[in-house]
Amino acid sequence: MSKHRSLVIVLCLALTNALGAAPPAFYLSDFAAGESGFRTIYHYYGKSDLSIDREKPGPSGGPSLRTTLTGKTKTMAGINLPVPPGQRVRIALAGAAALSVCDKINVAVKCITDGGDVWLDVGAFPRTRAFGLVSSGIMEIPSATQRAYLFVFAQDATGVFWVADLSVRPADVPPELEAQFDAKGPTVWGINDPLVLAYHEKPDATLSDTSAKLMAAVGFRVARLWTWWGIRDQFKHDINQGGAWLMLDRTKAGYDFSPLEQRLDQLAYYGLAPGPVIVHGTPVWASGKTVADLPADAPGKWRARRRPFWPPRDWAEYDRFVFELASRFKGRVRIWEVMNEANTPDSGLQGGHRMYAEYLRRFHAAAKRADAGCTVLCGRIGGDWLGRMVAETPRIVDSFDGMVCHPYAGTAEGSLAMVRRLQFAMAGLGFVKPIYITEFNFFGGKWQDDKPGDVLQREMAGRIRAGAPLMAKVSDSVSWWNATFKTHRHGLLRDEDVCLRPLLQFWEFGKVTGRLTPGGGPVKARVEGVSDKADVGSQVAVRLIATNTSDQPQAIRFWPVGFVTALGMSTDDVRAYDWQGTLAPGAQHTVTIRVRPTPAAAKHTMPLGLAIINAQGNAVAMRDLVVP
Repeated sequence: MSKHRSLVIVLCLALTNALGAAPPAFYLSDFAAGESGFRTIYHYYGKSDLSIDREKPGPSGGPSLRTTLTGKTKTMAGINLPVPPGQRVRIALAGAAALSVCDKINVAVKCITDGGDVWLDVGAFPRTRAFGLVSSGIMEIPSATQRAYLFVFAQDATGVFWVADLSVRPADVPPELEAQFDAKGPTVWGINDPLVLAYHEKPDATLSDTSAKLMAAVGFRVARLWTWWGIRDQFKHDINQGGAWLMLDRTKAGYDFSPLEQRLDQLAYYGLAPGPVIVHGTPVWASGKTVADLPADAPGKWRARRRPFWPPRDWAEYDRFVFELASRFKGRVRIWEVMNEANTPDSGLQGGHRMYAEYLRRFHAAAKRADAGCTVLCGRIGGDWLGRMVAETPRIVDSFDGMVCHPYAGTAEGSLAMVRRLQFAMAGLGFVKPIYITEFNFFGGKWQDDKPGDVLQREMAGRIRAGAPLMAKVSDSVSWWNATFKTHRHGLLRDEDVCLRPLLQFWEFGKVTGRLTPGGGPVKARVEGVSDKADVGSQVAVRLIATNTSDQPQAIRFWPVGFVTALGMSTDDVRAYDWQGTLAPGAQHTVTIRVRPTPAAAKHTMPLGLAIINAQGNAVAMRDLVVP
């Protein structure tokens, strides 16, 4: 039997085992009938052409489709797929290449929806002249899809690649596994640590206070926290995340867990319970290795050098650390997340999926000994690592209670597709566990504001309106990333250095949670006394008023927000006006706060106001103080 025929039999057996008898195909081609609808969709910096290559047959023995690139071309060759919206499919093909620059040839499905483009990753074949097989696993064409295209593309390369034996077939999941896909509810909405301001090396405590109050007001119930087994000296050039990590290194007396205890106490003040708590890293003293031990060709280059870590020389030391950690916080921290995005160079983990599996196995065993009722999550690692881990150690699925997903996408449907992909990956491996969405946002691959602020805010608000309910359908625990960011695009509050501004997406998220509706709860918030302008050094009296408009007594928390250092305030000053009590029907609680803008506030518009926390619904009122 020829080698080519053996390969196609293997492919057919794989599809038959996964699907039973192979169902009719939506698309099937060995390219014997020509290009079968393929064409060059897009290219620049050079030229490309398609042709049938009968001299290089695919694994089935039929001719292949040849794409020739010249002039360092970025080319996408593809076809309009005749697949109905909402359909689940498996895509399989063979590919070979002889290219410069590229390490691999990517295959993806682009779905065009009213909300934007959704990309579904099929896989990639390496830059080798021998045919390799790519199979997508199960993927779902979003229900809002108007058109779907299959693309095969190389990135900035010259040379040739070939495609052969392409099939797109219906697929499905066994009913008993699919029954576990949907969340049981109700949704626990969370936020990544709201006391940490991104890109602030020395965050202002008054800004952190306002951030946490507004996140509680919008309806977040828990905060996801970041802990590191190690010392801060292991962090390099990490302003964005460095302030978030709570260091849990050992002392002569044992381990210093006080940073986590203090953060839990701080968050409890705002009514925020701990959500998943990440445990990441290994200290240098335990591994005996530093950044100097990182190979010069380490994947990710400089990102891998930010905070690399190696496994401990004595794994018993890790077991003791985890046991003491879970014992100390038994009943207070219920969910532990083993590392953050361990499969990325940015995580710093050395040793790949096998080493992550060892950390996961040991963490689960030690934590469960300390607290049998805790939940241990497999961190966001992607389906590739998950598949390798399960293939090599099938019992690894017993070492976690749920899977973490970070569905960053540019659209609501794209986010759902990413969660579905993880669910399908689990189902394909014979199990399904609950999904925990510990980071969720619409990055869309852009870090700068490329549109006017109001346009970006409306777009983000619309994506939250469409996307957050979809996340709640597939996960009982959904945490937004994050409270603040320097642009309109990524936070609910825009960080303006000396103040925080609630954006349209902040108010939209309040509607999603149901805790901050446009009319507010029965206790209304009002701000008075803010004039159009206030000069630096001049005193301004601001009146904050809470009024119970219902016919029932209402228990409230009364929180001034936006009263920050640049207005002459300290955290102690602000907290002196925080109040918790019960308002009789028609009663008011009023305070007057006097602020004096400092030079730091000059040329800023300072949002300030009042947040009301109430079981029947929260309320937030904000006014702008202009400092010329």
